Amino acid sequence: MILMGENFFIERLKVMSILLWAFFSAYYSFNAPKELLHVRDVHKYDQVQVYLDKIAYQNVSPFNQKIIVAIRIYDPSNNHMILIRDLAPGDFGNGAIMARLDKDAVNTKKLHENSQIMVYRSQDKKQYYLSKGSYWPFTIILLVSMLFWVFGILKIYFAFKGSRANDEPKINHL
Repeated sequence: MILMGENFFIERLKVMSILLWAFFSAYYSFNAPKELLHVRDVHKYDQVQVYLDKIAYQNVSPFNQKIIVAIRIYDPSNNHMILIRDLAPGDFGNGAIMARLDKDAVNTKKLHENSQIMVYRSQDKKQYYLSKGSYWPFTIILLVSMLFWVFGILKIYFAFKGSRANDEPKINHL
């Protein structure tokens, strides 16, 4: 008979949190280094002047706090209108939270439609960013995901070492 007491739910909560951490670690152990390399590449992009055509906002709080979700720019060097959804590499979405860690982050409150702005453009003129991005967000995520593997390996090591010490034959003296 299975007793469903307080310990049952605590144990299930522990298992679920470990599984969640495992999936998080498996995903970001491979994707965080890719994003960090992308930030490194953007630091080599050219800074060019473009025209800001439109800004798309989204409400994120009941207090009408708006964040930029996309901008449309006109690049006169190739006569194209470009839609930028990822404002900076190495952040999540538009980087509203993590922009504070980026010293090169653009103050989005100062962006106005029909104005000239500076952006970072790749050599092939296919990628545009408002800022160079920051290494901090994905560095922290990579460290947290690596902690799972370190704790997992140590847990296995000590479990194996502990079981080996207890498996020694005992000599019974008559």
